[in-house]
Amino acid sequence: MLAALLHAAAIGELAALDVLRWVASPDEHKPLVMGLLRESPAAVAYLPSAEQFFATNSRTRSSVTFTIMPALAWLTNPHALAATRAATPFEVRELLRERATIYLLGRSETRIAPLLSALTGYFAREARRYAATFPAGRLDPPGRLVLDEAAAICPVPLDEWFQDFGSQGLTLIATFQSLAQVRQRWGWDGAKAIRNNTGTTILHAYGSDEQDLAAWSALSGQVMRDGRPQQVLTLPQLMTIPRGSMAVWPGETAVTMGRMSPGWKRPDVQAAAKRRGLALAAVVEGMENELATQAVGLSDLPVVGGSK
Repeated sequence: MLAALLHAAAIGELAALDVLRWVASPDEHKPLVMGLLRESPAAVAYLPSAEQFFATNSRTRSSVTFTIMPALAWLTNPHALAATRAATPFEVRELLRERATIYLLGRSETRIAPLLSALTGYFAREARRYAATFPAGRLDPPGRLVLDEAAAICPVPLDEWFQDFGSQGLTLIATFQSLAQVRQRWGWDGAKAIRNNTGTTILHAYGSDEQDLAAWSALSGQVMRDGRPQQVLTLPQLMTIPRGSMAVWPGETAVTMGRMSPGWKRPDVQAAAKRRGLALAAVVEGMENELATQAVGLSDLPVVGGSK
């Protein structure tokens, strides 16, 4: 039903906020919605469900609207709502051609997680369509999706994406808190698919979940020590990985231990931060000079009521 309402809004060149009004007051907006749907040849599949929705009893219809409302809850965020009005179109192909970077920010406790997932999914779908236009079926230059805290903030179908993104010139980087978090979001089969189709796995300082630790230990493989097979990485070793250290499974080669420097300690990042600081100082100085000039102009005004 939500798809039908969104389709009607698109036909009428209306906004998502109008869809929210339709859901809140179905009887009032029935003639408008049905009229818009009947104008569209592509809405044939939506008409039966729409007619049933508007004709059903109030209790059943309330159940449907109660289910739809969370998907529209992001409209209560003024910043998200403002982005739907007179905004620059989200043209994925143009962004890829310009090698631009898109930042989508959110938190798990906010109501915009569905919107972030929708935008990420839209970007991925359009990028794959664009990749199909290249002779080799791969983006050139390639694209990259970096999904931090994907299970909590952006639960897109990673179990499917990891299977074929690489062949289309899309690099996918996703970070999680634990294997348990991945299994909770995508299920056991989905978690296996994600692990099996990941090119390189990096494990940072971990917690104390023995089930997860046992899985990582088994993944590290075995070596012969004193004539007996032993795990390359044991549970105690995994539990005591110091911060800044990591275990790396680079594709088909053996596990490797290494260290990763924090981004803010990298010379290029520090240099960029210094440049930004100088640029900000220049902006502040320019504003101060402008205010000082205005203040000089005000000093020439006549005195009114004992003050300038």
